Amino acid sequence: MESSILYFLLLVTSFALCCAGSYQEILRGNIVHLQNGREPNAGVALFPTIPFVQAMHFGIVYGLNLAQENLGWYVITVYFSLAILCLCYMISKLKAEYNKLVFEKANKA
Repeated sequence: MESSILYFLLLVTSFALCCAGSYQEILRGNIVHLQNGREPNAGVALFPTIPFVQAMHFGIVYGLNLAQENLGWYVITVYFSLAILCLCYMISKLKAEYNKLVFEKANKA
């Protein structure tokens, strides 16, 4: 029972990480669009990321747990924590740059 809940949380956290990474890439694309004088309408493809990243996370956790009890959970928890912190930091920087470019574009018109 306890293990199935942890695997469900792994799945949810992995999806959240993919969504945050996709949002970061959309911001990057929109910044490039604005820098080149285009409308900010960038997008990303979620298909290659969604099933493969979750499978990779499950495989890593399962393999490490086979090697030593609960090692996979410790490793993936540290990884997710650091990844989310880094993504939040990068998103805040990109969001500030994006807002600055939108403001400059609005003032030119």
